[in-house]
Amino acid sequence: MKKLIKILIVAVLVVNGATATYSGVNLMICPDGSSLNLSHHLLDLTPFESFFIPGLLLFLFNGVSSVSIFVAFYYDDKNTAAVKLQGMMILCFIIVQVILTGVLMPLHIVYGMFGLLIVICTYVFETTAPRRLSTHGALSNHI
Repeated sequence: MKKLIKILIVAVLVVNGATATYSGVNLMICPDGSSLNLSHHLLDLTPFESFFIPGLLLFLFNGVSSVSIFVAFYYDDKNTAAVKLQGMMILCFIIVQVILTGVLMPLHIVYGMFGLLIVICTYVFETTAPRRLSTHGALSNHI
């Protein structure tokens, strides 16, 4: 069970990291949002004049951080605090984005669920006991 949960956490971190990196880079290169078919009107209620700063924030706080945490967690799954923090960061990013733009899109729900899934799965991962090997039939029982 624990291995399955780790695979799920890693998969969500990879998908989030890859898509946030891709989207963040696109928004920085093309700050009018046209490379992602985003309307400039999405920025009307925000303090931003272009998508460059939102793209940079997306790239750093969701892209680079998700990829970094994925690598760290993949090789050493004891540091779950960073994984939970990343899940919360994804949720906060989505909530702030929806509040600032005044728009809720299906992808907001998907990525909000990603953040929530990371937090819940990390909690379950931490509280799930590691699998113990059965001693039934072991050589030590016969000595």
